[in-house]
Amino acid sequence: MPPRHANPNPARAATLTEVLAVLVCCLAAFALMVPVLAQVSHDAPVSGSMHNLRVLHEALACYAADWNDRQFTAVPDDLGIVGGDCDDYVDQCGCWPTLWAGRSVRPGRSWTRGGARTPSRWAKPGRR
Repeated sequence: MPPRHANPNPARAATLTEVLAVLVCCLAAFALMVPVLAQVSHDAPVSGSMHNLRVLHEALACYAADWNDRQFTAVPDDLGIVGGDCDDYVDQCGCWPTLWAGRSVRPGRSWTRGGARTPSRWAKPGRR
């Protein structure tokens, strides 16, 4: 009969060589990933800006298509009567009208912030 303390399936521990081999592999993978992750974090703002520019381009192209290829400007159409001088325009015609970002389906609400007629939060069409 075998001794009682003898284990027929002894647990095999990792040798120092195996532990070092795994550690070297992990360090090599980490060393390869650092430049890749740095490039991704560097490119994220650029790709976000490119997306925003693409959206602006599409919006302006839609505006031009709706208004006979006219480009959007935030100045009054009759600014040319004073030769494009803003101070002369304000003296002769008064302040420029408010530039609205959009209109809500609810009267007295708009998508712009501030002003007496606008809510403290963004008003969305159809929101109650």
